Amino acid sequence: IGQITFAKELLDTGFIGILALLLVIMSIVSFLMFVNTLTDNKLASTLVIFVLSAAMLYACGRIIPDVFLPDAVRTIGNFLPVKYWADTLESALFAFPSAKNILSVTLITIVFTGASITATKIRGRDR
Repeated sequence: IGQITFAKELLDTGFIGILALLLVIMSIVSFLMFVNTLTDNKLASTLVIFVLSAAMLYACGRIIPDVFLPDAVRTIGNFLPVKYWADTLESALFAFPSAKNILSVTLITIVFTGASITATKIRGRDR
């Protein structure tokens, strides 16, 4: 009974929400790390991150609500990492994060981290 009470207290205090927030931060950092490994120029990588972020936010309906976006843009937006990051953040802050969102963000983190490692090895430099 003591273990059940402890687990319930963790869920009630938002422990899962805090873990979801940390996972989203880690996932965003892995995305930034990946983009930075693609270029040698800091200004270029900053501009690429800015343009990609703005395009992803638009396509996911975070700048203009997605009901006003064309169907093609909305379809593309459903596959972008920003959608899963934003959904997980919203659910962590205002509700309970779903397992689907947490698994999606975890997969995105693994993919970007693996891509960063691969890009670093291909380019032949240590980061």
